[in-house]
Amino acid sequence: METITPRGLDLIGNPVEGRKELGEMVPVQLFRALRLVGVMEGMKEIAGRGANAIIYRGGRNLGLNIGKTISDQLTVPHDLNSYLSGVVNTCQHLGIGLLSIAGGSFDSGKVYLQVDECVSCAGMPDVGEVVCHFEGGMIGGIIENFIHKQVRCKEIKCWGKGDGVCLFEVLI
Repeated sequence: METITPRGLDLIGNPVEGRKELGEMVPVQLFRALRLVGVMEGMKEIAGRGANAIIYRGGRNLGLNIGKTISDQLTVPHDLNSYLSGVVNTCQHLGIGLLSIAGGSFDSGKVYLQVDECVSCAGMPDVGEVVCHFEGGMIGGIIENFIHKQVRCKEIKCWGKGDGVCLFEVLI
Protein backbone atom coordinates (compact mmCIF):
# COMPACT_ATOMS: atom_id res chain seq x y z
CA MET A 1 0.00 0.00 0.00
CA GLU A 2 1.36 3.40 -1.03
CA THR A 3 1.68 6.07 1.64
CA ILE A 4 0.33 9.47 0.63
CA THR A 5 2.13 12.42 2.19
CA PRO A 6 -0.21 15.33 2.98
CA ARG A 7 0.79 18.72 1.59
CA GLY A 8 -0.46 22.27 1.89
CA LEU A 9 -3.63 22.76 3.87
CA ASP A 10 -4.08 18.97 4.13
CA LEU A 11 -1.32 19.02 6.78
CA ILE A 12 -3.78 20.70 9.17
CA GLY A 13 -5.74 17.46 9.44
CA ASN A 14 -8.77 17.44 11.72
CA PRO A 15 -7.94 19.33 14.93
CA VAL A 16 -11.55 19.05 16.13
CA GLU A 17 -11.27 15.25 16.09
CA GLY A 18 -7.75 15.23 17.52
CA ARG A 19 -8.32 17.83 20.28
CA LYS A 20 -11.70 16.80 21.68
CA GLU A 21 -11.12 18.34 25.10
CA LEU A 22 -8.84 21.29 24.31
CA GLY A 23 -10.60 22.34 21.11
CA GLU A 24 -9.21 23.66 17.86
CA MET A 25 -8.19 27.17 18.95
CA VAL A 26 -5.09 28.10 20.94
CA PRO A 27 -4.37 31.28 22.91
CA VAL A 28 -2.64 34.10 21.02
CA GLN A 29 0.17 34.00 23.62
CA LEU A 30 1.00 30.40 22.65
CA PHE A 31 0.84 31.18 18.94
CA ARG A 32 3.20 34.13 19.41
CA ALA A 33 5.60 32.11 21.54
CA LEU A 34 5.82 29.52 18.75
CA ARG A 35 5.85 32.05 15.89
CA LEU A 36 8.06 34.83 17.26
CA VAL A 37 10.30 33.08 19.76
CA GLY A 38 10.46 29.55 18.41
CA VAL A 39 10.40 30.12 14.67
CA MET A 40 11.64 33.68 14.09
CA GLU A 41 14.42 33.74 16.69
CA GLY A 42 15.35 30.12 15.96
CA MET A 43 15.59 30.81 12.23
CA LYS A 44 17.72 33.89 12.83
CA GLU A 45 20.17 31.75 14.84
CA ILE A 46 20.45 29.30 11.93
CA ALA A 47 20.02 31.45 8.83
CA GLY A 48 21.01 34.91 10.04
CA ARG A 49 19.72 37.67 7.76
CA GLY A 50 18.12 35.10 5.44
CA ALA A 51 15.68 34.02 8.16
CA ASN A 52 13.07 36.60 7.20
CA ALA A 53 13.10 35.38 3.58
CA ILE A 54 12.56 31.79 4.74
CA ILE A 55 9.67 32.88 6.97
CA TYR A 56 8.21 34.94 4.09
CA ARG A 57 8.45 31.88 1.83
CA GLY A 58 6.50 29.78 4.34
CA GLY A 59 3.77 32.43 4.45
CA ARG A 60 3.72 32.59 0.65
CA ASN A 61 3.18 28.82 0.47
CA LEU A 62 0.24 29.14 2.87
CA GLY A 63 -1.14 32.11 0.91
CA LEU A 64 -1.03 30.16 -2.36
CA ASN A 65 -2.96 27.33 -0.68
CA ILE A 66 -5.52 29.66 0.90
CA GLY A 67 -5.93 31.48 -2.41
CA LYS A 68 -6.50 28.25 -4.31
CA THR A 69 -9.12 27.13 -1.78
CA ILE A 70 -10.95 30.47 -2.11
CA SER A 71 -10.67 30.41 -5.93
CA ASP A 72 -12.12 26.90 -6.05
CA GLN A 73 -15.16 28.11 -4.08
CA LEU A 74 -15.98 31.12 -6.31
CA THR A 75 -19.31 30.86 -8.08
CA VAL A 76 -18.05 33.31 -10.73
CA PRO A 77 -14.46 32.40 -11.69
CA HIS A 78 -11.90 35.22 -11.52
CA ASP A 79 -14.29 37.67 -9.84
CA LEU A 80 -11.93 39.96 -7.90
CA ASN A 81 -14.56 41.31 -5.49
CA SER A 82 -15.74 37.82 -4.52
CA TYR A 83 -12.15 36.63 -4.19
CA LEU A 84 -11.14 39.53 -1.93
CA SER A 85 -14.31 39.07 0.12
CA GLY A 86 -13.32 35.42 0.61
CA VAL A 87 -9.81 36.46 1.65
CA VAL A 88 -11.13 38.98 4.19
CA ASN A 89 -13.59 36.43 5.63
CA THR A 90 -10.94 33.69 5.79
CA CYS A 91 -8.44 35.93 7.61
CA GLN A 92 -11.08 36.94 10.13
CA HIS A 93 -12.42 33.38 10.59
CA LEU A 94 -8.91 31.98 11.18
CA GLY A 95 -8.10 34.83 13.57
CA ILE A 96 -5.20 36.09 11.43
CA GLY A 97 -6.51 39.64 11.60
CA LEU A 98 -8.96 42.13 10.14
CA LEU A 99 -7.79 42.64 6.57
CA SER A 100 -8.80 45.63 4.44
CA ILE A 101 -7.64 47.32 1.26
CA ALA A 102 -5.97 50.58 2.26
CA GLY A 103 -5.19 51.97 -1.19
CA GLY A 104 -3.68 51.49 -4.61
CA SER A 105 -5.00 49.26 -7.36
CA PHE A 106 -4.04 46.21 -9.36
CA ASP A 107 -3.96 48.41 -12.48
CA SER A 108 -1.41 50.79 -10.93
CA GLY A 109 0.81 47.88 -9.94
CA LYS A 110 0.73 48.74 -6.26
CA VAL A 111 -1.82 47.69 -3.63
CA TYR A 112 -1.80 48.48 0.10
CA LEU A 113 -3.41 46.04 2.52
CA GLN A 114 -3.94 46.79 6.19
CA VAL A 115 -4.23 44.20 8.93
CA ASP A 116 -5.80 45.33 12.19
CA GLU A 117 -5.57 43.07 15.27
CA CYS A 118 -2.76 41.05 13.65
CA VAL A 119 -2.36 37.70 15.39
CA SER A 120 1.43 37.97 15.40
CA CYS A 121 2.00 41.49 16.65
CA ALA A 122 -1.06 43.48 17.80
CA GLY A 123 -0.28 44.83 21.24
CA MET A 124 3.40 43.87 21.23
CA PRO A 125 6.03 46.38 22.36
CA ASP A 126 8.04 48.46 19.89
CA VAL A 127 11.09 46.31 19.04
CA GLY A 128 12.30 48.64 16.30
CA GLU A 129 11.49 46.41 13.33
CA VAL A 130 8.65 44.80 11.41
CA VAL A 131 8.00 41.22 12.47
CA CYS A 132 5.18 39.99 10.22
CA HIS A 133 7.25 38.46 7.41
CA PHE A 134 5.05 35.35 7.43
CA GLU A 135 1.89 37.42 7.02
CA GLY A 136 3.54 39.42 4.21
CA GLY A 137 4.36 36.20 2.40
CA MET A 138 0.83 34.94 2.94
CA ILE A 139 -0.68 38.12 1.50
CA GLY A 140 1.73 37.94 -1.44
CA GLY A 141 0.78 34.30 -2.10
CA ILE A 142 -2.92 35.08 -1.96
CA ILE A 143 -2.51 37.88 -4.53
CA GLU A 144 -0.22 35.73 -6.71
CA ASN A 145 -2.83 32.98 -6.79
CA PHE A 146 -5.41 35.35 -8.24
CA ILE A 147 -3.29 37.23 -10.79
CA HIS A 148 -1.02 34.29 -11.72
CA LYS A 149 2.04 36.50 -11.47
CA GLN A 150 4.75 36.75 -8.82
CA VAL A 151 4.49 39.78 -6.56
CA ARG A 152 6.60 41.34 -3.83
CA CYS A 153 4.92 42.12 -0.53
CA LYS A 154 6.68 44.29 2.02
CA GLU A 155 5.48 45.26 5.48
CA ILE A 156 5.85 49.00 5.89
CA LYS A 157 4.01 49.50 9.20
CA CYS A 158 3.90 47.13 12.18
CA TRP A 159 3.28 47.06 15.91
CA GLY A 160 6.90 45.88 16.08
CA LYS A 161 7.88 49.39 14.92
CA GLY A 162 5.35 51.08 17.20
CA ASP A 163 2.81 51.76 14.44
CA GLY A 164 -0.31 50.19 16.01
CA VAL A 165 -1.34 48.54 12.72
CA CYS A 166 0.22 46.37 10.01
CA LEU A 167 0.38 47.83 6.51
CA PHE A 168 1.67 45.85 3.54
CA GLU A 169 2.70 47.19 0.16
CA VAL A 170 2.18 44.69 -2.65
CA LEU A 171 4.17 45.39 -5.83
CA ILE A 172 2.63 43.67 -8.83
